[in-house]
Amino acid sequence: MKRLAFFISLIFMSSVVLVAQQERKVNSKAEMAFNTLSHDYGSIVYGADGTYNFKFTNNADKPIVVTNVKSSCGCTVPSWPKEPIQPGKTGNITVKYNTKLSGTFNKTVQVFSTAANSPVKLSVRGKVNARPSDLKSTNKNTQLLNGTRVKEGVANTNAQTQITKEKPPVSAESGISTGGDSKSKYKQAKKQAYQKKIEETKTKKK
Repeated sequence: MKRLAFFISLIFMSSVVLVAQQERKVNSKAEMAFNTLSHDYGSIVYGADGTYNFKFTNNADKPIVVTNVKSSCGCTVPSWPKEPIQPGKTGNITVKYNTKLSGTFNKTVQVFSTAANSPVKLSVRGKVNARPSDLKSTNKNTQLLNGTRVKEGVANTNAQTQITKEKPPVSAESGISTGGDSKSKYKQAKKQAYQKKIEETKTKKK
């Protein structure tokens, strides 16, 4: 199976090379002959330079004027020489792809000129990798806040707020706390202490 797969891939690669060679032969005989009709950027970084120059030669016996270049979408911006290209001279069709659009792409531009083989179709393809900020991490990052594990960037009132308990004031006479909810207990204890004091006074009188 491995040998069969190898031979199939070899035949495919050979056919691709053969087609490319035939394309070059046909193109080299044209009045407006390009070095290549396609460009593969490969895998490129988000925001990288997406500019590529398609070089051509004037094989005609008269000047060639590039009249217009149309792209298949607004993400691919072409530019071209406005002056006539003299016989035997070269020129460039510059194509700039917007690499701030992530994902695979395959775009075309058509070059219109006074050459006999007009229009000429050029193509660019490749893949723009996503920004690091667009990548979603599979690991859920957490951090420990006041003993509570919460997701990073997520507010947690219970975890982030430190509750401080104030000690209620203490009565100098009885040593019983008088703050907050203990006020009623303090009154009750004070009443009991007062009654106890009265009973001790009665006992002494007896």
